[in-house]
Amino acid sequence: MDNNSDNLDHLFILHPYERDVTEITEYSNYSYWRSTIHTFFQSKLGVSGLIIGATVVLFSIVQQYFPNEAGKIALENARQPYEWIFYLTQYDMWKSPPDALHWFGTDSIGRDMWARVWYATRISMLLAFLVALFEVIIGFIVGAVWGYVRSMDKFMIEVYNAIRNIP
Repeated sequence: MDNNSDNLDHLFILHPYERDVTEITEYSNYSYWRSTIHTFFQSKLGVSGLIIGATVVLFSIVQQYFPNEAGKIALENARQPYEWIFYLTQYDMWKSPPDALHWFGTDSIGRDMWARVWYATRISMLLAFLVALFEVIIGFIVGAVWGYVRSMDKFMIEVYNAIRNIP
């Protein structure tokens, strides 16, 4: 057997990619992901949405580290959504309109609405991530069981139909 393999080594030679011979050899240097990413970045709307989404995610994470109105940068003094300003200002900030200090104003008990919006955004994104992770895990388990145990096919189709018909 070794004698035959030694005699056939010359048949298996790695040839470099040549653009001119692509038609003849039926070889293409095509990459699905490269094509998809190239097409995505040609879309101005897609890139704009990506930039806006990344900005919202980034800002909702770093907003909690921004300084409060006194200009203190320490985390314990950072502008928090549950910080009640009327303790510091003797009720002067209740329901204040938007200004340079509080971009969305304050609510009925003096909390900064700008900080509360970003806090809620951070909680909503965390919840969305956890729900998506939970769905992926459940989908993986159900798909594996459904694909491996063929006797469950009728049951899983009925469950699928029942879930799909729920509005």
